[in-house]
Amino acid sequence: MIRAAVPEDAEPIATGLIAVELTDGQGNEEKCPDIHYVRSACDETTYRQAVVEDAQCISVLASQVFMDTYAARGVNRDLAIEVTSTLSIESFLKRLELKTVELFVAEHAGYMVGLIDLDLESTCPDPAVTGMEVLRLYVQRPFHRRGIGCALMRLAEVRTRRASHQAIWLTAWAGNLAARDFYRSLGYKDVGSTPYFFEGKAYENRILVKQMSAGVA
Repeated sequence: MIRAAVPEDAEPIATGLIAVELTDGQGNEEKCPDIHYVRSACDETTYRQAVVEDAQCISVLASQVFMDTYAARGVNRDLAIEVTSTLSIESFLKRLELKTVELFVAEHAGYMVGLIDLDLESTCPDPAVTGMEVLRLYVQRPFHRRGIGCALMRLAEVRTRRASHQAIWLTAWAGNLAARDFYRSLGYKDVGSTPYFFEGKAYENRILVKQMSAGVA
């Protein structure tokens, strides 16, 4: 449950895509040379690599989306611990310092509305799968169905190819059918289950994998 990425779009972006240079939070391209992202040509949403100064906004956005998804019946101790620990400002500050982690954010009219958190060296529960992990994908509910989640996943796949990984994978809570349908629509295959243990409780997650074709997107 806890590691499940959150769905946001029912369908992949089909038209109106343009490729633009990815920048860091300071407007520089040197930190991430030769990387591109995609967005709707008629949308003003921008995408960039996160920096340490983004940690506070990332923490609040992640907490909001997480609670919006999993706290439909209210707040319990487990959910509270997850938000105040795993999704804390301190936790994201530590992740932003890791060379094996890449976070990208989506912004609309100057406000952060989505993020994707990638781990380049995490180990997939399925030993047959090696590649980059999408640890979390979060998009605020008012910005669902605008192609933001698809654009962030597209960016993740480009990063996967750039890093010469053969696959990209993630885990999604088995009960989150909307998320599973979303990833299936993007070509991700369900290859099995894995338990996620939190506060002594086990939650079934599904392992979703997409093999990368040769060449660079």
